[in-house]
Amino acid sequence: MDNLCHFARAVGFGNGDWCDFEWICSPATADRSCGVVAPGDTRPTGNLTRFKVCIMKSKMRSLLSAAVAFVFISPVLYSWASDVKNAKETGEAVPASRAAAELMDVEFIEFNRRLSIASDEAEKLGGYTAILEMQEEINGELRLTDTIGTKFRRQPFSVYMHWNGNDQEALFVDGQNNNRMFVKPTRALMVIRRVWNLEPRGAMAMRTSRYPITDSGVERLTVRVVEFYKARVDQLKNLKCEVSSAKVGDRNVDVFELSFDDTSANPLYCRCRVSFDKATHLLIAVENFDWNADRSAARLIEKYAYLSIDLNVDLTNGDFDRSNPKYAFVKH
Repeated sequence: MDNLCHFARAVGFGNGDWCDFEWICSPATADRSCGVVAPGDTRPTGNLTRFKVCIMKSKMRSLLSAAVAFVFISPVLYSWASDVKNAKETGEAVPASRAAAELMDVEFIEFNRRLSIASDEAEKLGGYTAILEMQEEINGELRLTDTIGTKFRRQPFSVYMHWNGNDQEALFVDGQNNNRMFVKPTRALMVIRRVWNLEPRGAMAMRTSRYPITDSGVERLTVRVVEFYKARVDQLKNLKCEVSSAKVGDRNVDVFELSFDDTSANPLYCRCRVSFDKATHLLIAVENFDWNADRSAARLIEKYAYLSIDLNVDLTNGDFDRSNPKYAFVKH
């Protein structure tokens, strides 16, 4: 019963009118961890008994968030329901420890709720500027942190980047320049040419980055996180989630730290840190750590943090034009 209440609060049921559900359980099940039916359901229950449980009815957003959370936990609930069915047929009790454990921890359910809200908020973004702090492991070497001034526009998807400290620049506008990116390099042999015209996912563009410029921005980062955990629904029992408060730049954030038991659960990362802005609800930072024999010394392989996000900036076509006199793509 307590587990159900915790679950209801975690998926977003709060502030609203009371509604009733009936909790069904077998007399042989001491912990009463069996199942829920809607009010008015008159189907026979055999030797099962019914009693009332109150759950808060949420706003529509919370219901949608709960639906997203259910997508992640439905395999667990299906397994649980099978145990209940077997208990009904055999008269044996569903193990209390398993019934509680397979509902997953409240923190991970809350993580999925926050991820759903962050995705909704990111989809509302039009144009904005931000400072991107990016650190990546490339060819086995963890590079120094890059601090990059960025401009983003939703339609058409457009990105301008300027590396602080070395004046490297990159520009991409969807549907223009044959969907290629302009790059003004300042490193290594690439400086022999003033401006390169590159395929975003081509070998040249990806030599110094783990992701293409077309995957940059707050919304694309959020999509990557959503798709990553969606693809690992069957490994949720091998995941531990903890939440804490912290700061990313000058923003107050909730940090969800997700740890995996072994490489079968997640061959890419042993630990992930995902930060949500408490005020805007946006996902603004991600840190991923590679597997290491010493779990406490897991090495960082990628970090992305969007700081000083300005959602009220008025961006024009000129901000994504290579001939902009403030940019160095063209010699002025």
